[in-house]
Amino acid sequence: MADAINISKVDQYAKKYKSQLLALALLDQNVFADFNVLPGIKDEFVLTTLRMGNVVKPYTKNWNPSTGGELEPRTLKVHLGKVELEEEPLKYRTTYLGFLMKAGVNEKDHPFEKFFTEEVMRKMKSEINLETTFNGVRNAAGNSAKDLANGFLKIIEDEITALKVTPIVTGVIDNSNAVAKLKGMYKGLPKQYREVMMNIYCSYEDYDAYCENYQTKNGALPYNTQYEHVYLEGSNRRAKLVPKAGFGDSRRIIMTPLENMCIGVDLASDQEKIGINNADVWVVKFYAAFAYGLQIAQLDALFVNDQA
Repeated sequence: MADAINISKVDQYAKKYKSQLLALALLDQNVFADFNVLPGIKDEFVLTTLRMGNVVKPYTKNWNPSTGGELEPRTLKVHLGKVELEEEPLKYRTTYLGFLMKAGVNEKDHPFEKFFTEEVMRKMKSEINLETTFNGVRNAAGNSAKDLANGFLKIIEDEITALKVTPIVTGVIDNSNAVAKLKGMYKGLPKQYREVMMNIYCSYEDYDAYCENYQTKNGALPYNTQYEHVYLEGSNRRAKLVPKAGFGDSRRIIMTPLENMCIGVDLASDQEKIGINNADVWVVKFYAAFAYGLQIAQLDALFVNDQA
């Protein structure tokens, strides 16, 4: 194994595997599993819901068509984000050597350039998941992941302010009432949403409160041991609790089908870039540009509580 770090190889690797590296940062398994990911969006994408009246009726030979439906468009806009990192790759050398010492790790399969660029991508992923996806507030003049795009909590807040979403009153949720509060909220949904899979997005505080309250009431934890999921009691395993660290201090509860929580990315066009500029022998300037945005497709399928 060579002792020197070949910066040109880092640059070549970053450019050759741009799409795969950006996917590592933006589309990890948790994103695919819990959200509706829409790739190939370069600027805006219109999410359209067709609303129709009743269309089924008994047969007759007479033509008596139902009135046309109504289109409800909602726009998902992606914003360009960037990473500008001046770093000394040599600082990662010790960590890299330790990684190579793990059983089953072959240096040929894990060259330093792969290790270094993927470490940066993992940092990107962490910031986007923690600061943008739920807590983001778009500020083009900002300097953090929180400023990149409006997250789901901000989108919901704006729709509540515009009187397009009416929160369900739950009051404060804690480990003495979480089961009753979430069940009450779920039972109040329109009946058609009781027959489809729903995600209950929440903070880890509310998730822990539910588990503790359930255990107090039933003497056991509510885990589905086969799938390691927590389904809301009484939902016939149709409402799954999905805690997210990105909620931060928010105690908002979001009940909606997975398909309604849309994340837009590009991953295909030349507006997205990854590369290295040499500053000197020891320091490199790592850069990346990527597109990211969020939207809720259908407000009628969105149910939230009154805790911000």
